[in-house]
Amino acid sequence: MKELIQKLNDLKILQTSGDWEEDIPEEIYTEYFENNFREIEEELDVEKHRHYELSTTVIELIEDGHEFLMGIRVISKLYSDMSMFEDVYHYLEFFEMQQVEAITYVRV
Repeated sequence: MKELIQKLNDLKILQTSGDWEEDIPEEIYTEYFENNFREIEEELDVEKHRHYELSTTVIELIEDGHEFLMGIRVISKLYSDMSMFEDVYHYLEFFEMQQVEAITYVRV
């Protein structure tokens, strides 16, 4: 998993569409992602900027029979109809994730 994350980050993949999958080089997508992952969560850790929002998408990826969680930092929202994803010059960022369960309490 660490090698894949390093490989993806080294490629400096510019986000040019609303779907991160479309920006992954085809040969890497076919080898590592095609029919091999599922999205767990979207729009985590939202970071708002003047013209756009960044957030983290979490996917579960199966590699060598083991399941791993990978985070992908993406542009999740553009605020202007005139803007295009490539106008933001955001490079996809990939990182390992870990699921953490939190206990909360509510008033009954």
